[in-house]
Amino acid sequence: LEIELKRGHNLAIRDRGGSSDPYVKFKLAGKEVFRSKIIHKNLNPVWDEKTTLVVDSLSEPLYVKVFDYDFGLQDDFMGSAFLYLESLEQQRTIPVTLVLKDPLLPNEDLGSLELAATLTPKSSPIEEQRDTATMLLRRSWKRSQKQQQSMRLTEVHRKSQLWRGIVSITLIEGRNLTPMDPNGLSDPYAKFRLGPQKYKSKTVPKTLSPQWREQFDLHLYEETGGVLDITVWDKDTGRRDDFIGRCQLDLSTLTKEKTHRLELPLEECRGVLVLLVTLTASAAVSIADLSLTPLEDPEERREILRRYGLKKSFFNLKDVGIVQVKVLRAEGLMAADVTGKSDPFCVLELNNDRLQTHTIYKNLSPEWNKVFT
Repeated sequence: LEIELKRGHNLAIRDRGGSSDPYVKFKLAGKEVFRSKIIHKNLNPVWDEKTTLVVDSLSEPLYVKVFDYDFGLQDDFMGSAFLYLESLEQQRTIPVTLVLKDPLLPNEDLGSLELAATLTPKSSPIEEQRDTATMLLRRSWKRSQKQQQSMRLTEVHRKSQLWRGIVSITLIEGRNLTPMDPNGLSDPYAKFRLGPQKYKSKTVPKTLSPQWREQFDLHLYEETGGVLDITVWDKDTGRRDDFIGRCQLDLSTLTKEKTHRLELPLEECRGVLVLLVTLTASAAVSIADLSLTPLEDPEERREILRRYGLKKSFFNLKDVGIVQVKVLRAEGLMAADVTGKSDPFCVLELNNDRLQTHTIYKNLSPEWNKVFT
């Protein structure tokens, strides 16, 4: 069975920004046989990916599931469908449109997937020629799955490679929220999102003025701060939670090193959230390859001399100088995996700065050759 995953149409919204990060899984006889790449922030994604599967029985349908990728959290289900192989004509490419459904919410419109399927019988001369190719394709698929996983891990590490400071948030209370339950009350909880980071508060039952008193930290990945997205929900057991309202906070408008007491009105309805927010920022940091050592660049040295010259002594009392660390390699590391190898990376932290090397896979004596300034 050759499947071409072409595109999706009008897929379900699963992120608070009004979009999703969809990817597709194929399952055959209960086993995952294919996983597509992730298309970020798109409800009409184009994949154009092909895979070849060896099918033992035409009576077993291909189970197709779509998920929204969530960094650090469980991925959200976006719908599923079955492709019944008995309905396909053999040795002919058939265009297929699969309407996605959620068994728990049968009336919800979740969009559709567009595929092309080609079924070739094992007994055909074409397939005899393809036997070796199919075996190679299966091996190649396994390799590509490992590579995709490595790429996803690398992307995660890249996104978390450095931060510019810390946002300390205390969620104090909500006031005069909109009732969502028949008893005239709600069971509210709040969700926070800053870039790829998420935080979910506890649920306070049967109230319109919840007292949370929760403190948590998020990391600043941009010097400007970014936008903190906050949504409030009503917890409903056994069915989808009700959306109460949303507010946003532009962190670039806040003074650093100062605790701000904020009362943020919810946009979609009545109600206010009360927060304490403190931005603890850090000096500029950089990561470079060993061949591009910043301090060895004459222009960079002149800039540093100007920055720390006598005239600039009182410009920023906290900025007293720079430190440069070269992370070259490690030797004789512990084997942390069952294969007798490890996938090591190295982390450096100084005050509110955190920097991280790339990951080197299956190696106990890795060489990073990175310069942190």
